[in-house]
Amino acid sequence: MGYISRHAFLKCIPLLKHQVSNLSLSSARSAKMLRTLNLTDSTWTVPFPHLGSIGHVADFPTSCKLAEEHGFDAVNLDVDYALAHGPDKVLELMDKHGLQPAAFRFPIKLTDEADFIGEDEFERGLEQFSHEAEVCAAAGFKRTAMHILPWSLTGSYKFGDHFRLVADRLRKVGKVLKEHDIQLG
Repeated sequence: MGYISRHAFLKCIPLLKHQVSNLSLSSARSAKMLRTLNLTDSTWTVPFPHLGSIGHVADFPTSCKLAEEHGFDAVNLDVDYALAHGPDKVLELMDKHGLQPAAFRFPIKLTDEADFIGEDEFERGLEQFSHEAEVCAAAGFKRTAMHILPWSLTGSYKFGDHFRLVADRLRKVGKVLKEHDIQLG
């Protein structure tokens, strides 16, 4: 591995676009943007809330109630709530409050930390995601979200090596996404 030339990199872009577009072969879905309330934050990556859109965190039932009261279309799933209470309880709450499912957490470290966490940590996250994806899909949540940084956080990998590492890991994630008809966005 090592240095990847500009020409080789540019040739990889269509392949990456193709790989990403095939991560989930879901049936066509509406492109309507949902007004989503995100209060069900999780501390799975850091010991403090960081995803809550407005800086407040509430349990899933409270989030559903607030979303309905304030005219939101959807809420993000509190995966820990779904694991503890089951997908039927999540569906019941969503129906009770007239809400649609939005997204759920993506528990796999494969981007900026992918180059130094080690394969065992990635595999642990993939195993966790496999279990969570089944529960989340059963609760009607068909989208998970994350971001991909184009560089190695520590600088220990050159661009091409890091690119290949993330692409290999995304291929493994893609199998779980496809199995549960989940989109990654």
